[in-house]
Amino acid sequence: MSAAVKTATDVSSGDAELSVSGSGFLYRYSDAGHSMHDVADETGDCGVRAVTIATGRDYDVVRAEFTGLLEARRGRKAKNPESVTTGLKRPTVGTILGSEWAYKSHYGSSPMPRFVHSTLPAGQTFVVVLGRHYCPVINGVIHDLFDPSGPDAIIYGYFHRVDAR
Repeated sequence: MSAAVKTATDVSSGDAELSVSGSGFLYRYSDAGHSMHDVADETGDCGVRAVTIATGRDYDVVRAEFTGLLEARRGRKAKNPESVTTGLKRPTVGTILGSEWAYKSHYGSSPMPRFVHSTLPAGQTFVVVLGRHYCPVINGVIHDLFDPSGPDAIIYGYFHRVDAR
């Protein structure tokens, strides 16, 4: 394959170099293939990107699933409407992930856990729920546009595969 042509898999995982974050995670830049698709440069699509990376599915397919679900809900009045471009609520992300994923909440824990390497069990795939951000972590490696981990980043919970507990 020529260097100029990259697949979504190359862009989302294989080509980017690993670096070590200050919080003990490995970090790999990944846009989930977002840059290969005909979408505007969006900063609010972290839910779509996180689900795409964690499940290994295509960005366009995941985005279409979220869009379809949100359009089906449009008839209801929403106090804080959600969208694939401005942010998704945790239950919506859980619906798209499906029943093979479970949510473990840390909300209300005292103290709230911080996004450092020792917080997550080793060797699993997660969609971590932070304040206004979703972040995929696969086998201890953060795959995201930036490294959101650190002692000031609070984990509100995370999705994990049910069969990988």
